[in-house]
Amino acid sequence: MGNKIIVVPKNSEALNAMYTDAPFGKDVIQFSLTDKQVHELWDCSFFYNLNHLAEVNIDIGEDDCIVGVDKLKIIVSSGVFDIRFKDQEVNRLLTELKDLFIAAIDHGQACFSTFKMLFVRCILLWSPYKS
Repeated sequence: MGNKIIVVPKNSEALNAMYTDAPFGKDVIQFSLTDKQVHELWDCSFFYNLNHLAEVNIDIGEDDCIVGVDKLKIIVSSGVFDIRFKDQEVNRLLTELKDLFIAAIDHGQACFSTFKMLFVRCILLWSPYKS
């Protein structure tokens, strides 16, 4: 399958580029996961916990999305990224994924996940009520 990529656009231009398959440039944060890393996270129940917290169904055969900064904040504050395992690789991945979710919050993001190809896109939410 190859590497899996998590992308967080930093602005509306990067968001539009995601929808048109145009180059992202430097307006995104990218994070790659190998198949092995995905399976390690799956085996430690990370995706199960993420699904429970976000009320989504993200798995290898299902598409789903995590919408809203509030939901991202709930996930980050839940401790799901702070669980420690004997496998230091999993611990490192959880720390890096937490940093990515924090960056998504900082950029006013929501995560839309396509796990058939395990490509996670985080897209910008625009709201007239956003402070």
